[in-house]
Amino acid sequence: MPAVTSPTTGLSPEPVPAVIRAALPASFELEPARHGCSTTVAFVRGAEVPLVLKRAADPPYAGWLRVEAEILPRIVAAGLPAPAVVAMDDGPHGVWLLLERLPGEPLCELLPRLDPDERPAWLRRTGALLGRIHTTRVPMDLLEHDSTPWWQRPRVDLPSTSSGEVLGATRLHAEPPPPAVFVHGDFTLDNVLADGDALSGVVDWGGAGRGDPRYDLALALLSAGGGTRLPPPAELRAFYEGYLDAVAGVPELRRSIGAALGATAEPEP
Repeated sequence: MPAVTSPTTGLSPEPVPAVIRAALPASFELEPARHGCSTTVAFVRGAEVPLVLKRAADPPYAGWLRVEAEILPRIVAAGLPAPAVVAMDDGPHGVWLLLERLPGEPLCELLPRLDPDERPAWLRRTGALLGRIHTTRVPMDLLEHDSTPWWQRPRVDLPSTSSGEVLGATRLHAEPPPPAVFVHGDFTLDNVLADGDALSGVVDWGGAGRGDPRYDLALALLSAGGGTRLPPPAELRAFYEGYLDAVAGVPELRRSIGAALGATAEPEP
């Protein structure tokens, strides 16, 4: 049986399921992750390939982790920068998911350390990455997936709780709504990873499916602004420049988001 240490992770070694243990090295250590409010998350030390272990036992979190395990292979197959599933177990001690760990750190940790003139380039990259997600064809088996709107989830860092309030705060409430696209479902900057001078991937895909792209945009912008406001104008403009360039091949989406933004965020010709 593998030797396990688990310093203050909340993941007790004893109930780690056999199917998960079989994918781990003979000796490993679980290091607590700083993020993970809906699941218990730990990094696996001692494996040849960097791994991350997630566990959720209570609803609705266990359900989201179950969905993430099911849909991640489709997302990886679509070419999006998401972690590959190594092993999964759904048993009496909750849902366990072992994933390859993407390199880098959450963008929300990097941005505060940067000089103000460095931040717009990162926001432009983030907008382009989100646009790439929104222009990815929805996998056939996710067309009817219930992509639960993020504002129905318990989030303590955002003051607005209704869709109308958040879309108004982010200037995305104009009608008609944009076409439904492939969405991440929880696109906060703690779920976007930066490595070196590039974005290395996106994690926590349990809410992915077919839905309204404005809520991904709203979460990205509010988290970039600290959770309660939009980022400064230069960063906001850079984000939308990256996004609108990335969705240029979907004219209906670009027109709709551009119209909702108005002159304040639409890139100058």
